[in-house]
Amino acid sequence: MSGEFPMIPTTGSSSAAKGAIYVSDPFAHLQNVNPSTSMAFGHVYPSNPEMGGGSGGYEQNAGLSSNDVQQTGPIERRRSSRHSPQQIQGLEAAFKECPYPNHEQRQKLSGDLGLTTPQVKHWFQNKRNQEKVIQERIENAALKAMLDELKRGNVTQLIKELKSEIINLKAEHAESKKEYDGLNATIAILAGNSQTMGSGASPIPSPSLD
Repeated sequence: MSGEFPMIPTTGSSSAAKGAIYVSDPFAHLQNVNPSTSMAFGHVYPSNPEMGGGSGGYEQNAGLSSNDVQQTGPIERRRSSRHSPQQIQGLEAAFKECPYPNHEQRQKLSGDLGLTTPQVKHWFQNKRNQEKVIQERIENAALKAMLDELKRGNVTQLIKELKSEIINLKAEHAESKKEYDGLNATIAILAGNSQTMGSGASPIPSPSLD
C-alpha cells in the first residue's frame, strides 16, 4: 500500500500480515500540537499563521539561548530604574532642604518627579550614606593634618628643651670644676705648711670636661 506504514503486531501471532495495523500518516497526530505545549516533546514549533499558531513569542526570541532570554529581564529592569537628570536635580534640591523627609513629603516628591515612594525613600537613604562617607573622609584628613602638626611641634619643642638642658649641664659642670680646683689649691697650701700632710697627701686629679 503506497503511503502506508506497517506497524509491528502486538498479538504475538506468527503471521505479521494478520496482526499488522496500517495508518495513513504516522505524524498526523502532531499537526494540531499547540506551540505553547510543544516543549513537552522536546521541540519548539514556531508559530505559523497558516496553522493558527500562537502570538509569535518564539519568533521574537529566535537566535537567543535560554540564558539570554532569562538575562534580558533584569537588564531591562535595571535600565528602567535609572533616574533622569531632571529627577536627580529635583531630588538633590529636596535633599538640601530636608535630608530626612517624612512619608507625606516622599509621596509629594514621587508625584512631582514621576517616581514611586520606595524609589524616593531608597534614593534619600543612599544619598545620606554617601554624604556620611564624604564627611568622614574630610574629618579624617583634618585629624591627620592636626596630628602631623602636633608631631612636628613636639619634636621642635623637644629639641629646644634638650639644648637648654645641655647648656645648664655645662654650666653646672663648670661650677663644679671651679669648686674642685679651689679644693685642690687649699689642700696644696695645707700640705706645704705641714710636712706630714705633704708626705702623705697628694692632690686629687681634675676631671676632664670631655
